[in-house]
Amino acid sequence: HDYMIKKFKPKFSGNNALELGAGSGNFTTKLDSLFKNLKVIEGSSKSIKYLQKKKLNNTNIIQGDLEDLQNVEDDEKYDNIFLIHTYEHILKRKKLLKNICKKLKKKGKFFLVTPNANAGSRRLAVKMGIIKKTTSVTWQEKKHGHHVTFDLKKLTKEVKDSGYKILDFGGIFFKALANFQIDLSLKNKIINKDYLDACYKLGNEFPELCSSIYVVAKKK
Repeated sequence: HDYMIKKFKPKFSGNNALELGAGSGNFTTKLDSLFKNLKVIEGSSKSIKYLQKKKLNNTNIIQGDLEDLQNVEDDEKYDNIFLIHTYEHILKRKKLLKNICKKLKKKGKFFLVTPNANAGSRRLAVKMGIIKKTTSVTWQEKKHGHHVTFDLKKLTKEVKDSGYKILDFGGIFFKALANFQIDLSLKNKIINKDYLDACYKLGNEFPELCSSIYVVAKKK
């Protein structure tokens, strides 16, 4: 999340923001410190309980359906809208993208991040026979509610086809290891922050191998 903020912060517009889908609220906490007015729409009551336990000074939390964006006032527009590791959970994605577009201000920015089908770790998993192809949705991902696994081509196409102009796209963080392997390596001091910083820099050179891919877009 720190590397996402580093990537996106120069592109922020204005002082208000909308986050769709907060999960455990770790990214929300970072947004809360960056925007004077942050609204969060979250469908899970469990996630909302997580959010309510955090010290959020600038955040208004609302439970609602993401695809319909209910509970977001019809006349309310946003400078920045964030959809971080949530899009892959959505079935009616085209509907959601069109609704998000309506909520953007004229110069507003839409920040979309998903896991990357072509991440180095997934390519290795295919070579090892763990998954059939990089775009497969694994049983662990299905368990967590994933419906699709994106590569950059598919992600950018869906955004373009829904009425957006793409301003930037790419990868966040070069990833050769699975998440649990990175966590264990950090815990056992096999790798450190210098290694993570280098992975971020390498991700700028090889976005197709990053753990997550992103699109920054605005209205056409």
